Amino acid sequence: MASAMRASSPIGLPSSSRPAASPCSGRHYNETDVSTVMRTAFLMCSAACILAGQTAVSPRFEVASLKPSAPPKGMMPPLPQERGGPGTNEPTRLIIRDMPMSWLIPEAYSVPSLDVVGPAWAKAEYPMCADNFDIDAILPAVASKADYSLMMQNLLAERFGLKVHREKKEVPAYALVVAKGGLKIKESPPLPAGVEGGEGLAIGRPGKRGEDGFPVTPPGYSGFFNNVTAGHTREKFIRRSMDQFALGTRGATNRPGIDRTGLTGVYDFYLDYGNDLGGSTNTGGQSVTPLDQGQGFFQAIESQLGLRLVPATTEIDLLVIDHIERTPLDN
Repeated sequence: MASAMRASSPIGLPSSSRPAASPCSGRHYNETDVSTVMRTAFLMCSAACILAGQTAVSPRFEVASLKPSAPPKGMMPPLPQERGGPGTNEPTRLIIRDMPMSWLIPEAYSVPSLDVVGPAWAKAEYPMCADNFDIDAILPAVASKADYSLMMQNLLAERFGLKVHREKKEVPAYALVVAKGGLKIKESPPLPAGVEGGEGLAIGRPGKRGEDGFPVTPPGYSGFFNNVTAGHTREKFIRRSMDQFALGTRGATNRPGIDRTGLTGVYDFYLDYGNDLGGSTNTGGQSVTPLDQGQGFFQAIESQLGLRLVPATTEIDLLVIDHIERTPLDN
């Protein structure tokens, strides 16, 4: 194209003037040829400039309502609830109730809540959170989980003016390793023929419970359940990798978990350990009701699972809130 442009000197000359030559092909262009080439080049350039100025449209909910949740009727706020979205049996509908901002932002950006840096009200965890929100939204039928994350990000930006950036930081962590006595759990059985595994498999509502007290799950289901009572936590893991389990230990240790077991399979197992929740106290704050706390978390994973958590360091991606409004814009 550049050669044709350089050969455009005949434009404006009498038609009897000598045609310009293309140094690339040796072909001669008359005045009509060169004008056609230049018009074509102009149109191509204009189209390229238009396309370059366009940006990809970020996914958004087709319809979305976001508003503060109703005040709690008792001392404790209702448990946050979420239903629907990609990978569920209601992929085009999303219903969220009583969800704190400390859950909404991590869900939108796929980061642990402990890795979010921002104002205290936006990081307050259940049940200490005072700012909870309800969302009702409609999604396109073809929306993926990645699309859903972007939809949530856009919704939070539009209604709360949320602006964030990411930073890397090296922090203390725990590495998950196999204990000296060896692994005490077994790999999950192979999937039946024709069954696909995944976390999005519906377990039904309210869900039938088995003899262990946990919901009955369909073949191929991957996930975990926990039952938390005063002083005691019981968890069931189904088709979970060691990497997934290591990441989940952060809830009990407040440090990131890293998988260094070298195990590549998925496993089914239970875990029982004590917690500091509940128990009655007198006016002086002294416990008057002993709690059946059982084993501590570190002791439990070693004695029950044959795994250990050892001190380590790791680099994490922090999500830093640059700006957020406490009250959302009207729908």
